[in-house]
Amino acid sequence: MSVYYDTDHEKDSRNFLNTECETNQSDKMKRQELIKPNKNKKKDVTLLKLINKKLGILKKRNNAKYYKDNLYMSKRWIHEFGDTPCSQITAELINKYFEKRKIKSPGSVNYEKACLKSTFNLGVKEQMCKINPMLGINDDINEIKVKHIPTSTQINQILQKATTEQKDYIITIRDTSGRICEINRLKWEDVDLSKREITLYKLMCKDGIKKVRKIYISDELFEILKRRYKERNTEVPWIFWHRCWRTKYNRYLIVRYKDRRNLMKTLCRKANIPYFSLNSIRYSEASVLEKKPEIQLVKIKTTLDHDIMKKIAAIN
Repeated sequence: MSVYYDTDHEKDSRNFLNTECETNQSDKMKRQELIKPNKNKKKDVTLLKLINKKLGILKKRNNAKYYKDNLYMSKRWIHEFGDTPCSQITAELINKYFEKRKIKSPGSVNYEKACLKSTFNLGVKEQMCKINPMLGINDDINEIKVKHIPTSTQINQILQKATTEQKDYIITIRDTSGRICEINRLKWEDVDLSKREITLYKLMCKDGIKKVRKIYISDELFEILKRRYKERNTEVPWIFWHRCWRTKYNRYLIVRYKDRRNLMKTLCRKANIPYFSLNSIRYSEASVLEKKPEIQLVKIKTTLDHDIMKKIAAIN
């Protein structure tokens, strides 16, 4: 008689087995379950371990901004929930956290929800937690704020108040309809003056892959790039760069631009016009192209590499 059957019910269940071979097989399986636990059983790790796992994966990718955003938000999650097991983080606790976030930063709540949801999805996929508490939490419905889109006259007024370096930067954004991060990453190897083509790269957040699109260089932009190429510093790979003091290294460094947020605030104040961001310049160019009947909307969307048609409709 097997020692693994303790109750009468388990002893009687042997009558349902037809042969002695099946009985031995059943005993063997029972013995393996007791000696070797199921390796596929999902573990319940702490939130800190799960976050470190995700950050380790993101760090290997090329998108530094997405890694930096998740690192910044992870500090808030640990401060709110602590280093608790993932099974103890419920949808009710998460909702209370996001209610507080709506007061401080309502525009970034949906983005943070997506990042937290992807963190728990990774935990479920890697069998680090059992369920994703974010599955029952929906995105907030926010009102779409129509930003001020500058006209061609306002952009020209800005250019009149700008320096030569600032003019080159703004005209490059206007004529390429590129994102600010794409223009800041531009290197001389991305420019082909012989073919009059400029290559812009968009980094995909999920896997860090570069999405490439080629833009034709206009006459005005061609003259700017031609002049800057002759005056360039051969040791600097970027088209737009500056020298800045880094306290960490205690010396000046040559680095590329990151955001240039204060540039448009200063120029708009000097020109005495309503403030608009650098990113709004590409929207302005899209609205001008949209009014031309010979230009198709699909071509505008391809050039901008953005589902921007709703914003163009709001302008008009």
